[in-house]
Amino acid sequence: MGLGLCRNPGPFVDTRDKAVTAAALLRALAAPMALHGLYDALLQYHQSGAALGVALVSFGWLAWQIEATRRACAPLAA
Repeated sequence: MGLGLCRNPGPFVDTRDKAVTAAALLRALAAPMALHGLYDALLQYHQSGAALGVALVSFGWLAWQIEATRRACAPLAA
């Protein structure tokens, strides 16, 4: 979630418009929350294979977030 907030800091710098700030926060929170909830639900119902698939998707999403943040926040090369 922190990487999503880092890549789009605008709504958190100027917090006068509470609706924009809340929408940006919910947008950054949605994917990790959904993946974590799905993973927990699958484990509760003993669906280990499906939970492993969700864990792999979660790891891929995290790797994508890291690379996208690294590219977006990298200093311009001369």
